[in-house]
Amino acid sequence: MPPSTAPHAAPSGHRWCARCKRFLLFDSFSNSQKRRGGYCRQCNRSWQVERQGGYKKGPILQLPVSSGVRRCSRCGIVAVLDAFYRNSRGRFTSWCKLCVRGRLTPEMNRVAARTGRAKRRTQVLAAYGNVCACCSETTPVFLAIDHIAGGGTKHRKTLTSDSSHVLYQWLKRNDYPPGFQVLCHNCNWAKHALGRCPHQPAP
Repeated sequence: MPPSTAPHAAPSGHRWCARCKRFLLFDSFSNSQKRRGGYCRQCNRSWQVERQGGYKKGPILQLPVSSGVRRCSRCGIVAVLDAFYRNSRGRFTSWCKLCVRGRLTPEMNRVAARTGRAKRRTQVLAAYGNVCACCSETTPVFLAIDHIAGGGTKHRKTLTSDSSHVLYQWLKRNDYPPGFQVLCHNCNWAKHALGRCPHQPAP
């Protein structure tokens, strides 16, 4: 963590946070940060997330408290801090007040879920080339993810569901590992049913 010094002496019972640039009570710092004179709890958490490239699951990259705004991990809006509750430890909740109160209608939840799944599928296809490795089809609706060495059914059984969207989520969380490729549905089914796609020359 980059060192930084306070502009002047700290008031009694306070310490300087090098990230949000203000004096805060000692209780705003973890024990390790008290010794090192670093970031307050909120800023240290956001810095850790930022350093690791964002959350691997759940909320997307959170904004530092010093910015005066916060992103709701449920509906995605960016709102002032007053739009969020504080928990028993004085920290801001990850959901905004409207989401906590259940103000989202079932239809709004369904739309948000569909949008999230479509976005995740687009990201996964793009990461693996966005084109069928067999016939070069590029129409997104025709494309799917294929296990190159087979074993797709066995792999899906290790996930929470055999849904393709759960697979897309797993691929994204694992930084798009090798061993997968994009195939169109025709080539993918032919590989499953015949052992190879007819587009490929016979061995």
